[in-house]
Amino acid sequence: MSTGTPLKSGHGDLLEAKDEWSGTLVGDGVVHVFTSDFVPPNTNLNVVSERKPFTTDGNIFLSEVGDRYGSLVETVSVVNGGTGIYKGATGTLTFTGTLGGGTIDFVYSGVINLAD
Repeated sequence: MSTGTPLKSGHGDLLEAKDEWSGTLVGDGVVHVFTSDFVPPNTNLNVVSERKPFTTDGNIFLSEVGDRYGSLVETVSVVNGGTGIYKGATGTLTFTGTLGGGTIDFVYSGVINLAD
């Protein structure tokens, strides 16, 4: 789940949010979202974000691109290493979520390949 309040600018929305992870990855995190385009009232295209989950095994660095159509958010996230067991990790995660009440509840799936 991501929570935060977007800031409007002349170039799109900017958002810094807190993440709460459960499932295979458990921990907290932070996400920075930038949109280059927005179409009123609630449609954002070309969402670019950086996400960093903090787990007891280490931190994961994710670079994302995606789209928001109304309350539906879809993102593809590329694993760019991290710390702890995630140092040198690669992989791809897909996030599908629904925005509501200032939060986005995502379901994520994919593979994280740990370095040897």
